[in-house]
Amino acid sequence: MRTVRFPEELEDLKSWLEGSREQAFRPEREDQRWKEWWCLLQLLYRAGSSRQLAGNIVATWQDDHNKADFCLEMPGGLRSLEITEATIPEERRAIAQARHDASDTTRFAVGRFASGALGDTPERALVDDVIRAIARKANKPYAAGAWLLIYPNSNASLLSLETGTVAALLDSRLPRLVFDRVFVLLGDESVVEIFADGRVSYFVGERHG
Repeated sequence: MRTVRFPEELEDLKSWLEGSREQAFRPEREDQRWKEWWCLLQLLYRAGSSRQLAGNIVATWQDDHNKADFCLEMPGGLRSLEITEATIPEERRAIAQARHDASDTTRFAVGRFASGALGDTPERALVDDVIRAIARKANKPYAAGAWLLIYPNSNASLLSLETGTVAALLDSRLPRLVFDRVFVLLGDESVVEIFADGRVSYFVGERHG
């Protein structure tokens, strides 16, 4: 799948994602494309159901390392959208192994929170991951004026998080952005939205799939 029109082809995208779900979370390039489309689908459903995005959108996947992952044709013009992961390597590997084994027991065997979590330490860890993800993409040639969509994939993201706490921590720590907008997908159907001037807010929408 390379181009999808929203909202009229959302169900087609959903069917394609469900039909190839077993490919997800493996290192092959096709599986990376699956994750990128899945993340875009989540953003569009959540933003659309909460009325954060309106109008027809044409999304085209770009298989070019010198370009962002997607080109979005929107009512206001063209917008580049890059998608990236927020994690640390050892937790990413443990989560991938747990999914491969269909087991919940190996996810927290290594990394942060192997001995449990106290207070807002999961939110702080997730914010650390998000800030590193933003910095990792900030010098890309397509970054200026683009949108960045971040999907956390770590021990922190698997815990119950307070979206308001995540937003407040980001608000207190982020400088001005190179990106025009940054979106962070969280597991409770919420999306943290970071603006170029450093303002942070969040909305809750519909998760699909």
